[in-house]
Amino acid sequence: MSVYNGKSRVIPIANHKGGSGKTTTCSNLGAALAREGRKVLLIDFDTQSNLTLALLTRLQKNRPTIRELMAEQNTFSQVVQEYNDKLHVLPSSYSLTDIEKAIRNNHAKLPDLKKHNVFFYLRIVLEKINEAYDYVLIDCSPSTESFLLKNALAACTEIFIATEAEVFSLKGATVMEDLVRSEIYPINTSARVSGVVITRHTPNLILPNAMVSQIHKRFTGRVFRTTIRNSIKIKEAQTLGLSIFDHKPYSSAGQDYTELASEVIQMEDHTAKEIS
Repeated sequence: MSVYNGKSRVIPIANHKGGSGKTTTCSNLGAALAREGRKVLLIDFDTQSNLTLALLTRLQKNRPTIRELMAEQNTFSQVVQEYNDKLHVLPSSYSLTDIEKAIRNNHAKLPDLKKHNVFFYLRIVLEKINEAYDYVLIDCSPSTESFLLKNALAACTEIFIATEAEVFSLKGATVMEDLVRSEIYPINTSARVSGVVITRHTPNLILPNAMVSQIHKRFTGRVFRTTIRNSIKIKEAQTLGLSIFDHKPYSSAGQDYTELASEVIQMEDHTAKEIS
């Protein structure tokens, strides 16, 4: 059984703009889903390895990473780590750059009709995972030129976008969906933006609230009701290498990610029908 046969929801969290809350949402949404009894795998698929750093306190250092798994130097069981019994992590390091370069070189060598084959390396790895996960959340590079990002999108069953309520982040979200439609959907018809989460929101300011309306207009019917309020507790948790629930679970951020997880879980019946 692979994660696909088990009907896992494989969800890259993306935005073309850096600093839009992708890593924060990946780690804390994953932790919130795990608290609700779902089994979750987090994949750090960015050479910056910020997701790994955000959860580092409960991960072992100097262990093989997703880079070694992609290079077939180690197996999944040798690379995966437990943050807790319901939340597992495939950590990363800067050495993942080697995989980006290798994929790029392979793409350059292939004839045009076969170039799309290099987008399926991550999916092939996931197909070999025998452990059943309800959710596989992937933290992605912001660069639309990244072959790692395109591998994550080609492996997905759906896509979430994380965006701040500001113009550059919304532009980045739009660029990301354009990439999905033009390059990824033709090779993976599951690739669609099913949810947009607004992060680092300050609800008592006029301009962010006006941008929230613009986000709803651009992604009609796909924006989560829950917005993630700006909170210093998130930065504190990341500095400590913990999820928000192992630092300040009853903070506004803890409440927001709990509510977001509930919305994501409510999508399960509809999503299961589409996957099957």
